[in-house]
Amino acid sequence: MKKYDFANVTARPFPSIYDVANPYIFGGIKSVINVSEREDMRLLDYYKANSITYNHLPIKECVPDMGWSNILKCVEIIVDNIRNDIPTIVHCIGGNNRSPLVVECAFYALYGYHLIDEYKGAKNHLQYNVEQGYLPLTLQEIEIKLSSLVTIQLGNKTIHKSKTQTIKNGNKKVSFAFTACNCSMRRVHIM
Repeated sequence: MKKYDFANVTARPFPSIYDVANPYIFGGIKSVINVSEREDMRLLDYYKANSITYNHLPIKECVPDMGWSNILKCVEIIVDNIRNDIPTIVHCIGGNNRSPLVVECAFYALYGYHLIDEYKGAKNHLQYNVEQGYLPLTLQEIEIKLSSLVTIQLGNKTIHKSKTQTIKNGNKKVSFAFTACNCSMRRVHIM
């Protein structure tokens, strides 16, 4: 089980019915994302009875396309949960590849750099799975796609954090850029 410091997100192995009833493991959890191919109906009943949002987005293990579309859906849910301070558990079967992979993708989408995981050494699960050929895109293509998932609201305008955009402010045009690490806005150029 890995609790991430950057958000209230935990990656773990597939939980048992005893795990979900344990307040030290599941206490306060409001969202569960299952990226394994398996489901346990007893767990679904528990989640429903305890008002825990459940998403099942299967990602295959060690195959040429693990499930890129489901990885992106997981990232969107995790980012939304982080923004809304919703405690989240992401799990697969062993908790050593797929669940950390989607959390690390969410971290990249939010902050624009790779979270290094001590389990994989100097790499992380995203870099490892790209190198092994388990994702259908290059690392650069994945980074661009992940960066485009996060947007920032500025008044009635939605701005993608990976871009510099120009918007009209009264009778002036103002260009904005966002730093990759914390999505803070800085004014770049006024025309």
